[in-house]
Amino acid sequence: MQFIGFGDGSDGDLHITTNTEEVAIASICSGTAGTAVLTVDAALGFAANQIVTIWQTRGDGGAGAIPGTWERAQVLSYVGTTLTLRTNLVNTYTTGGSINRAQVKVCKQYSSVTIDVGCSYSPQYWDGNKYGIMDFLCSGIFINNGTLLGTGRGFRGGAPGGDDAAFSGEGTRSPSLQNNANPDGNGGGSQHVSSVGGGNATTVTGGEGTVGSEDGNATLSLLIMGGGGGACGENSSSGAGGNGGCVASIDVRTYLQGVNGVIFN
Repeated sequence: MQFIGFGDGSDGDLHITTNTEEVAIASICSGTAGTAVLTVDAALGFAANQIVTIWQTRGDGGAGAIPGTWERAQVLSYVGTTLTLRTNLVNTYTTGGSINRAQVKVCKQYSSVTIDVGCSYSPQYWDGNKYGIMDFLCSGIFINNGTLLGTGRGFRGGAPGGDDAAFSGEGTRSPSLQNNANPDGNGGGSQHVSSVGGGNATTVTGGEGTVGSEDGNATLSLLIMGGGGGACGENSSSGAGGNGGCVASIDVRTYLQGVNGVIFN
């Protein structure tokens, strides 16, 4: 991903004085490397000169569907279901079938950001198609006396069920699937009466062959949400798997962290 700068401050000052969830402009999308066009949903708030983040959130690993691939670009125009960018895409993005999900989201351009003590700022929960990412630009100073909160806003945990009927967690390369011990990607497996948490930077293993695999890369050039945990299959009242954490891509000119400041809890 090429660095696009700290933005022009056109969204003004952001001052968080109470626990706040971002209200994002985002859509599923598809687009081909070497072109400047994304196919998106109609009647949203995209507009010329916005900066957008384009992200293959989940993918089967085939050409044009590498999970975690992302870039930023500036919008030229938005008409119907066509979002035209000022520059050609570096990567191909694919949405379709049960696995591939790419999204495009407006990346706000703040002149300053302040989070007060005891307050949190968080992205919207991943909904199976979009969100799960905190991203903004800041051309001035970001003063963090509170918390950037991403807990549970990534891939969703599996739903519970009886023996052999619970679901794996969602992950980078697979949706939630019933009785799947080792799902593709970083979702946690669920098998018979056993389950395991989602994998992130390391692979985790549980009983009866359940696995939550690692995904991503050591250079952190891919944006990978935390894998959802597999659900327990002992009985229908057993617990659901826990959600994974969100991802973040924030570029600020100056960052000042107070004694109470937390970046991603």
